[in-house]
Amino acid sequence: MTSTGKRAEPEHGWRLQPFASFRIRNYRRLWAANVSYGLVESSQRFVLVWLAIETLEAKASFVGLVTLMVLLPALLVTLPAGVLADRMDRKRLLAGSHILMAFVLVVAAILSGTQAVSQGLVLVLACLAGIGVAFGEPVRAALVPAIVPRSRLLNANALYPLAQGIGQIVGPVLAGVAVALGDAEAAFVVLAVVIAGGVLFLIPLRVPPRERLSSVGTADMPPRRLTPAGMRADIADGFRFIIAGPPEVRMLFALLLTVSVLGPWLALDFGDLVNKFDASVGEVAWFSTMMGLGSIVSVLILASIPRLPNAGGWYVVMLIVGAILTAVIWFASSQGLVVLLMFIFGLALGGRDILFRTLVQLQTPPSLVGRVMAIQFVLFAVGALLGALLSAAGSDILRSGGLTLLAVVVLAGVTALVVIRRPALRRMPTNPEA
Repeated sequence: MTSTGKRAEPEHGWRLQPFASFRIRNYRRLWAANVSYGLVESSQRFVLVWLAIETLEAKASFVGLVTLMVLLPALLVTLPAGVLADRMDRKRLLAGSHILMAFVLVVAAILSGTQAVSQGLVLVLACLAGIGVAFGEPVRAALVPAIVPRSRLLNANALYPLAQGIGQIVGPVLAGVAVALGDAEAAFVVLAVVIAGGVLFLIPLRVPPRERLSSVGTADMPPRRLTPAGMRADIADGFRFIIAGPPEVRMLFALLLTVSVLGPWLALDFGDLVNKFDASVGEVAWFSTMMGLGSIVSVLILASIPRLPNAGGWYVVMLIVGAILTAVIWFASSQGLVVLLMFIFGLALGGRDILFRTLVQLQTPPSLVGRVMAIQFVLFAVGALLGALLSAAGSDILRSGGLTLLAVVVLAGVTALVVIRRPALRRMPTNPEA
């Protein structure tokens, strides 16, 4: 194996190889670092909220504000981070995001046991934690196609969220045990150690050299200076590629933008399920578990498929099925039916994100992948942020079965228009040789 960890691998036809990417040493290192990240990313918000509620006796509305402060940096930091991911050493950038998150947790641990802690300080810490998350996202997305052969990109993208999923399952449990055995200070220390431990996997990571970033993404022009004006121009190049680049990429992002705008009405609200079925905490946790199980199954299915010739068509199907299930779950009459639908919803939700990322990465030049992935993350964050704001508003009219059904119809209409205008989207493959 070469120092980059990217070697040509023999083709094995359609033989199932769900963990093929783990044969690449650099991918194993990056995957392990992502487990560390997932453990902390899913837990730090929980511990900050616990600190605010238990220590400061904050009200429920403050919990939504903490969530908002974690999401807000994505709109401010991610796009510049995407430029840096295309300009600088990605391994160092990712290690820096881990160190920043560890620093925030250490500061929180020091201050949590003193009189200096306040609601304002908790919001500042939440914002800094969000910066660490937002800063690392485009770098992670750009590293995967840099260290994995293009023929293995679907497998690598399928296995990668599995690492974060493991962290999201174990992380809150780990934080909860730390809080139960000690206090918030102990939980912050444990999480700081975990996220810093991820840097140990990144140190030996070997990333192959890439073409230097230039003003138009080609090698025959000098790169821009890293100034505010140059940063804005580089970000504009990312948007320009999406708008004027391959038509299929433009259509994929049109669908992503539609889902982001409709996100608040297409997202499942577990609070609605509690009120509708008078469900207990354990029953709601079962709903969430079934959705997570469906996502894991979809990951394993896609990871086991060496090549998917009509991946674009499958992405469209998963997009529509997920939206329809949102409305069906809203009108479901029994908890048993909801459990089954949650599993199917998880299948669609997990598969569509993997296919979107793989198809876009295969169409994007290496010198632009950081910025394009950053734009994807920002669009997702816009939807999540809009959903949090509408949820905080507490208006029943914004969460109703009629509006959910309308959102499904709008999404189906936009999707049909996109497929009609660009039928080649359905035939987009995950195997680059096609």
